[in-house]
Amino acid sequence: MPRRAATGVMPDFMGQTIGGGRYYLDKLLGSGAYGKVYRAMDLKSPADCRAFYAIKCMPIYVPGTTKAHFQSRELTNHPVVRDHPNIVRYERHFEEGDWVYVVMELVRGGDLFAAITERHVFRDNDALVKKVYLQIIDALQYCHKRGIYHRDIKPENILYSEDTRRIKLADFGLSTTHAASAEYGCGSCYYMSPECIAARKPRLKYSSKQTDVWSMGVILVNMISGRNPWRYATIDDQCFQAYLHDNDFLGNVLPISVEANKVIKRIFTLDPLRRISLEQLKEEITQVPTFFRTQQHLESPSNPLPVESPVVSTDSGWQTESEPVPTKHALVVREVEAGAASSPVLRPPETPKKPTHLDSQSTKLEDHVPRTNEKPSTGGASSVADSSKSSLAVKTPSVHAVTPVAVVRPDAGPDDDIEEPLALPGTLLEKVLRSPGGKPKSITIKNGHLLMYLDPYLSYALDAISYNQSDVVIIKDNAFNTRFESANREIKKAVEAYWAGKQTVEQLQQVAADTRKASWSAIKAQGVDLIPSGEFTLYDHVLDHSAAFNAIPDRYVGLGLSPLNVYFAMGRGRQSEGVDVPACEMKKWFDSNYHFVVPELSEKTNFKLNYNKALEEYKEAKAAGITTRPVVLGPVSYLVLAKSAKGAEAGFRPISLLPKLIPIYKELLSALKSEGVESVQIDEPILVLDSAAALEKEYTAAYAELAPVSPKIVLTTYFARLDTNVNFVAKLPIYGLHIDLDRAPAQLEDVVSAIKSTSIVLSLGVVSGRNIWKTDFAAAIKLGQKAIESLGADRVIIATSSSLLHTPVTLASENKLTAEQKDWFSFATEKAREVAVIAAVLSGSQDAEITAALEANRKSIAARREFEKNSDATVRNRVASITPEMLERKNPFSVRKEAQAKHLNLPKFPTTTIGSFPQTKEIRQARAKLGKGELTQEQYDEFIKKEIQEVVRIQEEIGLDILVHGEPERNDMVQYFGELLHGFVFTQNAWVQSYGSRYVRPPIIVSDVSRPGPMTVRWSSYAQSLTKKPMKGMLTGPVTILNWSFPRADVSREIQSKQLALALRDEVIDLEKAGIFAIQVDEPAIREGLPLRRADWDAYLKWAVDSFKLATAGVTDQLQTHSHFCYSDFDDIFPSIQRLDADVISIEASKSDMKLLDTFKHYGYSNQIGPGVYDIHSPRVPGEQEIKDRVRDMLKTLSPSLLFVNPDCGLKTRGWKETKASLTNLVEAAKWARQTYEA
Repeated sequence: MPRRAATGVMPDFMGQTIGGGRYYLDKLLGSGAYGKVYRAMDLKSPADCRAFYAIKCMPIYVPGTTKAHFQSRELTNHPVVRDHPNIVRYERHFEEGDWVYVVMELVRGGDLFAAITERHVFRDNDALVKKVYLQIIDALQYCHKRGIYHRDIKPENILYSEDTRRIKLADFGLSTTHAASAEYGCGSCYYMSPECIAARKPRLKYSSKQTDVWSMGVILVNMISGRNPWRYATIDDQCFQAYLHDNDFLGNVLPISVEANKVIKRIFTLDPLRRISLEQLKEEITQVPTFFRTQQHLESPSNPLPVESPVVSTDSGWQTESEPVPTKHALVVREVEAGAASSPVLRPPETPKKPTHLDSQSTKLEDHVPRTNEKPSTGGASSVADSSKSSLAVKTPSVHAVTPVAVVRPDAGPDDDIEEPLALPGTLLEKVLRSPGGKPKSITIKNGHLLMYLDPYLSYALDAISYNQSDVVIIKDNAFNTRFESANREIKKAVEAYWAGKQTVEQLQQVAADTRKASWSAIKAQGVDLIPSGEFTLYDHVLDHSAAFNAIPDRYVGLGLSPLNVYFAMGRGRQSEGVDVPACEMKKWFDSNYHFVVPELSEKTNFKLNYNKALEEYKEAKAAGITTRPVVLGPVSYLVLAKSAKGAEAGFRPISLLPKLIPIYKELLSALKSEGVESVQIDEPILVLDSAAALEKEYTAAYAELAPVSPKIVLTTYFARLDTNVNFVAKLPIYGLHIDLDRAPAQLEDVVSAIKSTSIVLSLGVVSGRNIWKTDFAAAIKLGQKAIESLGADRVIIATSSSLLHTPVTLASENKLTAEQKDWFSFATEKAREVAVIAAVLSGSQDAEITAALEANRKSIAARREFEKNSDATVRNRVASITPEMLERKNPFSVRKEAQAKHLNLPKFPTTTIGSFPQTKEIRQARAKLGKGELTQEQYDEFIKKEIQEVVRIQEEIGLDILVHGEPERNDMVQYFGELLHGFVFTQNAWVQSYGSRYVRPPIIVSDVSRPGPMTVRWSSYAQSLTKKPMKGMLTGPVTILNWSFPRADVSREIQSKQLALALRDEVIDLEKAGIFAIQVDEPAIREGLPLRRADWDAYLKWAVDSFKLATAGVTDQLQTHSHFCYSDFDDIFPSIQRLDADVISIEASKSDMKLLDTFKHYGYSNQIGPGVYDIHSPRVPGEQEIKDRVRDMLKTLSPSLLFVNPDCGLKTRGWKETKASLTNLVEAAKWARQTYEA
């Protein structure tokens, strides 16, 4: 049977005729990562002498995707080298339906992998080794001379004739025409060069030629010994590490002759610019008298090592007809994955004993690289062979410097764009591996990866921690804020794959690099002049700064984690391998639905610049031909957004650390200036807060120090008006100032007046970064003209108002919106074009294209206004008829509490959850199948019933007191209700980041909102029928639906909120009629909607609280109303929380160390409350004692008669395993509290 690599779901083409009836597929030859290969009979050839070909069948991938990119390379590059006798001949390719077929020469002998591991044809056969190896060199030289670099040289891609005398190089799917490449991780991990594996400093590309040479070294070791030299050419691979300490290691432990070992050492030279060239390699191989030491060294050790799978699936057995020969030699081991056929794998030599001096200090090199057990598992357990039983007994290598033998510069020239390393590895390794007296010493370096020897400026942390966020982009004539995520959420998927152990650091880095480049290119294509860099993040941009500044809380230090895993532990906690640490606190980013990770600082915090991501991403973009403006969060905002760490001195304020932080910013900014960066964007969003007025001295002192060493500073504000703060901002030594004219258009006059006498350039945020509506060009141009009249065109920049983090990526991926609806909207990519058009008009560059864009925009705005006139009179009349009596319950809480106690019969310290339970893969698949028509509504409903039955059963087994139905039918807590209400439209791919890897698709309110019928009654009443315990109905509150949707721009938020409240009021009343006597109306977003300026608070809080009360006040006393609130600072709005008059409120509290209890202690609270006892945003399971301790702390402030015990938030994003364990501990803690605090 043919060996198989990982293959996606593809049909079986066996027996089919393709190519217009020309080719009949009669035999499967192999399957690989990207398709299947069949033997094909050419029916147009003579019947008595049929011609046969190998035909590769592949799906036609979506243009622009990575798979489509590699497929295109194969179809383009292979024909260029088709005529060489040692390269599989390409005949043609054609498309039929959804498939592309590549017709190639049929090679009948097999592949080199089988020749080595199954037939052992090279054993003691010097002549054959030389003959075949020289043919591979000839094939590669031919490719290189024609500008094709293979990058996937491995035995599976080298085929041979039936007599094994002629080889054929195959599979050009990873080939490139770039002599210098920045695509890392190409090929199979065993054969990759170190520079190809490493995500080095982006501008330092690697030589594609020399990575092929490295692969040839592994091939030579394969042919001589039947083994791979190592799994990965990285410092954390012990075999490779042994080679670094003794470059005769392979010659000592494998049956390689002295002469062959000399050649191998020249190939495995770390510096690619000193590595042997193909021409030199060919000459030296010709001179080798023998490749083998003795016959006895071919005997296998008794305990073979299992090995990890290659990073990239191998395309095993393609284009061959031979069947594998049953192995009789112990050099072949078999690796078995679930559901896959076993296949022989070349394995490395036994892992040598680690040189003892590597363990002598805690600052050794291996401490800075990922641990082996942190790499994604491939399902096989590792073991170490007993070398004493093997004829290939491993010798502990002698320790000496790895001085490369090869000193002749290979065929990499100036045209290859390969930059000279800052230090050659031989010299540098000699310094770190040998003391001046020649004795070995511990490796101690600042930077983690082996390749950092070549580039001391780049730390492993920068290798690992990539950045994906967007903050404001200021452009010379145009402005745009980058959006570092695609509509398909590749970053989210890659990060979660890394967490799940399904992706390596290198693979994650490659996705990040591809996403950054694609985003920069997309912005550039819209006509934007200056593009931001440095804001890309894998989790959160504030967390990025904390990691870069070494502001890492003590609990994450000394855990033996790589910097990347420390980073993620700070964001989401970690509970594995003896590590159990909670995450840092999260808060809402000003008045948005985005969450940031709060820095934890104390007087002991010692800042240092671990890495300069702004610099590195600037260089990365520059290498791609794109000039960018680096973006950093300003020092004052960073400190004000921070919190005092647990254990900090009483009265400590993070802003007091400003003198310690400024030198770090100076180091960062001066490096940018040295690199030639013209201007830098420094975000200081807290300048729009009232509290910033008290920070004038801090701002003045900070920027007086930063300005002299920095590129020109563009100070950025957003989300609200500067107000009087502009008076001191105008005195700062800055080049430019950005203001938000979407949220605060009236501030333009005051800001222009304040800076008019200065030389400050003004950036106008006239294109909204917070909504999805098309910009009214006429209004935006008018604002621009007003600024130009006062300041002059040379001092005005057009920009988005704020970060486009808060908007979806592009309308291009939306196919279900009507043409009319689509014409109303503008997503991030479209907003970039809007900025460019407005800037062009204001600069006088109004060509035919710009004129057409202006006319199209005028028509779109007019059409939307016409649509807005079609209001729902019934809804408008209901809003106008709201009375004060509709906002109040019939009796006060004290009366209601007694009625509810009798009706619900709850114990002391009642337990409940916040609503949702895990949304499993099966639930998501069922919902998708319903949408595709693969399930009928009846089948889907039966599925949902079973899910609800299971959720109710589990809750009863655990012992919860108030149950929920688990919400399996709901996709999102806002979208679900929007789909059941009139007035909303929905998108397919309009994803927006909420926190970390969590993304949401906010619905869009386009018209008056009303409820056509009951929304949740069916499933809540069904769930209640399954249990005698109270079932809690679950609704999302009116303010949260509004804040987590894209609201209308033509109607006030107050009116929209009250329309939603009336719809929910009807639902609450219907739920009570259906027998549901506990109803939760979630308002997690009520605090985030609070205006940033205190002067605007009262008006907002009045209508926000009234909306909640309008939704919940139409019920009897015995119905218990609940509400839930997200991470927030509640001190300032606590009176409004009390005015909601909910019977029970639950609040996310665990991440903030229960500090909000101080607020309750200060104000007092007479209704029932459930501060969350554990954080659900982390997979970490809290211990029973941990929850008991939190309950005990709560009871220092709260009355036992008022306390509910519940998690922080809904459990939708968690898995069942941790959910059951956590809730079990929660219930046990509540039982303990009942016994301990008996009345």
